[in-house]
Amino acid sequence: MATPDAPRLFRRAIMQSPPLGISRGRHKMASAMAAAAPEVSAQASIKEVLRVQERARAAAARFGLRGLMPFGTQYGASPLPVESKIEDAWKAVAPHIDIMITHTAEEARLFIPVARPVSWIRELPVIGSPAMTLLSRLGTRLIYVTGIRTFARRHRRAGGRAHYFIVDWAAPDNFFGSAHGIDLALLFGTRANTQGLGLLEGASWEEIYEAGRSARALWAGFARGAELPATGRIPGVSVGEPRVRTG
Repeated sequence: MATPDAPRLFRRAIMQSPPLGISRGRHKMASAMAAAAPEVSAQASIKEVLRVQERARAAAARFGLRGLMPFGTQYGASPLPVESKIEDAWKAVAPHIDIMITHTAEEARLFIPVARPVSWIRELPVIGSPAMTLLSRLGTRLIYVTGIRTFARRHRRAGGRAHYFIVDWAAPDNFFGSAHGIDLALLFGTRANTQGLGLLEGASWEEIYEAGRSARALWAGFARGAELPATGRIPGVSVGEPRVRTG
């Protein structure tokens, strides 16, 4: 969306779970990653590429929340503008591209159990579970929610149309709840590729299919340019602010 040719290339864009809260201020981390992981040749084996990738990831680990998602957009790399100009680019394109921007209700629950500084909290008696819930809510807000809502508001103020959804479907009694990536299971899941996924444990294929069918209909309607409701919800799948915000 921030490239000069974007309005000529597409009319609508769906942005699912963009981690906008950690998308800026990544220059030092990117430099550290590049220093730790030099270029690989076009003939490199998959194993060699993965070794270099792991060195880059390890170099990013000391950069806090950004280090949890080290691989991301590099502003200033052609054809993207430099970071200081990115908001101007988004404002310029807003009247020409409609967006649907979404996140799940509990994005961070996917990552907190494996984040070394806090993973041990899960095992604490009595307070472990509520502490995980609190950390999930804080992480989801910091990494996703605040930046996503800001993006949608800026898009509307700049003359664009923005539809905002929160995916709140979850497998019954599953620790991960509505975690990062669960929307992909609804949109692209099949009986085969969802079998055995911990994120979906507790849900039958029939439950996943029914929720997914509703979600796919909404996503496809937006892609076709159908008029979406000003407010509403898909029962058990999505809500908005206060239900579904469009503009």
